[in-house]
Amino acid sequence: MQSVRVVVPPFSFEVGGARVDVLEVLRTRLIDGTERFHAAVRIVYKGIKSRVFTLDVKDADDLVNKATVEVNKIKWCEYVYGLEEVRRLIT
Repeated sequence: MQSVRVVVPPFSFEVGGARVDVLEVLRTRLIDGTERFHAAVRIVYKGIKSRVFTLDVKDADDLVNKATVEVNKIKWCEYVYGLEEVRRLIT
C-alpha cells in the first residue's frame, strides 16, 4: 500500500538559514506523460523578502535542492557584494 503525503500551500521550510515560502504549486503534465510542478516561492534571508519567482521541480526533494541552490546564490552575493546589494537585487 502506498502512502501519500499532502501539503497544502502556502507552507514554509528552512534551508541554509533562510526561510523558503512556497506560495502556490501548479501541476503540469508533459507530452511524454511525466508530471512536473511549478512552485511559486519567496525566500526570506536575514529579514529581506525576495520577489516571488517560480521553480520548475519534479518532486519535493527537487524543490528542496533547487531552493538550496537559490539560497546559496544569495549567500554568495552577500559575501562578494554585501547585504545592501543583496537587498537591492532580490527585492
